[in-house]
Amino acid sequence: MSHGIKKTRFSKEIINVIVFITMWTPGRSFSLRDCGIFNQPAFGELIMLKKILFEFLTMEGVTTAALVGRDGFVIEIVEKTRPSDLDALGALCSGSIRFFEQNGAATMMGSLQQILLEYRDGALILTPVSGEEFLAIITNTTAGLGHLTYTLARTSSRVAAVI
Repeated sequence: MSHGIKKTRFSKEIINVIVFITMWTPGRSFSLRDCGIFNQPAFGELIMLKKILFEFLTMEGVTTAALVGRDGFVIEIVEKTRPSDLDALGALCSGSIRFFEQNGAATMMGSLQQILLEYRDGALILTPVSGEEFLAIITNTTAGLGHLTYTLARTSSRVAAVI
C-alpha cells in the first residue's frame, strides 16, 4: 500500500495556482521554468497552451492532444473521448522519443523531426517542441495524416513560444 501523493491533473493545477499567487507581483511576468521550481508553463501560459491543443481537436479524427515532458509527465492534455491513462501515455511517448532519437544518432540521420505510428484504428504522432517537451496527438482514423503531420510541425513552434 502506497502512502505517497498520487499525481493528478487537479493537484498539478492547484500547485500552479499556489506558486503563481505566492511569486507573482504586479507588472511582473514569469514562467515556472524560470523560477526553477517546476518544469511547467505558468498559469497564463497554460491557458494559451490549452487553447492551442484544443485547435487540434477541431481537426477530423483527432481525439487527444497533449504536451508531454521527456520525463514522461503529461504537462497538459485535451481529449474528445474517454480520459487516457496519463501515466501510460507519458511513459510510452517518452520512451518512444528517446528510442528514436538514439536511433537517429546511431545511424547519423540527424535530429528527430517527427514520429508517426500508424495502427489499424488510428495513429499516434509525436513531435519535439523543445529540448524537454514534445506534442503527442492521437487519432481514431488514418485518413488525413499528411495534413495533420504538416500542421503539427508548424504548430510546434507556437507551443514552444508559449512554454
